[in-house]
Amino acid sequence: MQERILILHGFKREELNEVIKAVKGVLGKEVDLISAITTPTSLEWKVKDLIEELRKEHRYFKRKDEK
Repeated sequence: MQERILILHGFKREELNEVIKAVKGVLGKEVDLISAITTPTSLEWKVKDLIEELRKEHRYFKRKDEK
């Protein structure tokens, strides 16, 4: 399964849901989409560190959902 990461900044809550829904619709089910919004803390991180943290969180929640 392919992995894609979508990091959003400056969107309103209702816009976020629509953007994520649209992206998932375009990518299809073969793509594992990791989506996140920026926080004051994440804006200070290096991109590579942020991506690794998002991957860790995504793996954690996938395992939790499988139980």
